Amino acid sequence: MSISETKNSKVAEGELALLGGTADAPNFPAWPQYGPEEEKGLLEVLHSGEWGGYNPRVPELEGKFAARHGTRYGVAMANGTLSLAAALQACGIESPSDEVIVPSYTFFASASSVLLAGASVRFADVDQASLTLDPAAVEASITPQTRAVMPVHFAGHPANLAALKEICRKHNLILLEDAAQAHGAAFQGQPVGSWGDLGSFSFQASKNMTAGEGGMIVTNNEDLANKVWALTNQGRKKGGKWYEHYVLGANYRLTGFQAAVLLAQFARLDAQVKLREKNAAILDRELRANPQLGLAPVGRTAAVSSHAYHIYVTRYRPEALDGLSREKFVEALVAEGVPCSTGYPMVLDDQPVFHAEKLAGRAHPGDVPNSRQAVAEVVWFIQRVLLGTEQDVYRLLEVFEKVRRNRGKLKSGK
Repeated sequence: MSISETKNSKVAEGELALLGGTADAPNFPAWPQYGPEEEKGLLEVLHSGEWGGYNPRVPELEGKFAARHGTRYGVAMANGTLSLAAALQACGIESPSDEVIVPSYTFFASASSVLLAGASVRFADVDQASLTLDPAAVEASITPQTRAVMPVHFAGHPANLAALKEICRKHNLILLEDAAQAHGAAFQGQPVGSWGDLGSFSFQASKNMTAGEGGMIVTNNEDLANKVWALTNQGRKKGGKWYEHYVLGANYRLTGFQAAVLLAQFARLDAQVKLREKNAAILDRELRANPQLGLAPVGRTAAVSSHAYHIYVTRYRPEALDGLSREKFVEALVAEGVPCSTGYPMVLDDQPVFHAEKLAGRAHPGDVPNSRQAVAEVVWFIQRVLLGTEQDVYRLLEVFEKVRRNRGKLKSGK
């Protein structure tokens, strides 16, 4: 799931002089981060002569990544959309009569993957505090056609996996974790990806581990792992003959070059998770102590033992800045060099494609007031904001204060 940074400020030059944009920009780290480890790995693959998905770097990555997330099996794939679709197909969920419950507030791929697999999607609301799939909304959305529940660990915050797992057990449903934004996160001390029947991760360009593109399925179920592998490798069986195909699969493989880059990224994952959590804790404390800055951090529930902070999410309170619109506020921050945005522009229920005649009857809207409220209120800060120093975090807070202070000088733009 990608993060769009607001790049071109639409604030008039005169307004910028009042709100922001005249000071030195905070020096946030660039993304992606890379070093000699990536270069060394790429050269090794280059000189090996085996550039494709059968390079030994691929199973090395699969094993290390799966183990880190508490699972026995990993299957690397071309991207995180295909990994979700393949996971559903491996579970036999590929008919329009099969419904998958998906949160309304998430990236398009969480729902499009269901439709690409051949199944139908039913949207459910998110919890107001965490913006992850609400177990109560899931219970209310279950129909006789429901086959799976797909919680999304939005922004790197794990969904309520204990409650969702119990719901799936009670109704005999597949639990497929969309952990595209949650590398290294954990719920009640257990890594995400290991709670469900399968977990799906993304290595797209904005993600906390990236090779530009890529995905991964993790699972503790050997049969499901083999089915996903077959779908990813044109229907072959592991250990079978090259030109024998047993299911209708395709080439979804990750390349050796991508695996080499991801192994280098993986080596930094734990340290980066800790750094993001440390800096996010400072922001949480300071924003709660200073409500006049206009940003309230989205809550972290007590059961979350590790938060990946792919996005640092806040709710904007315009009354703290004399009614300044969220859009003007974000434009002022961007002018100050802060990578932020207003996030998803609509709930998935409202995306035009899901109302197309071709998909009639396969995308079911829900009652999603919390999701709609999030669309209207949130401000996102991209994860690299949290990879700087403690001084960088306080510089960010100074930018918030500058915009608040200068708001009084702005005579228009409410």
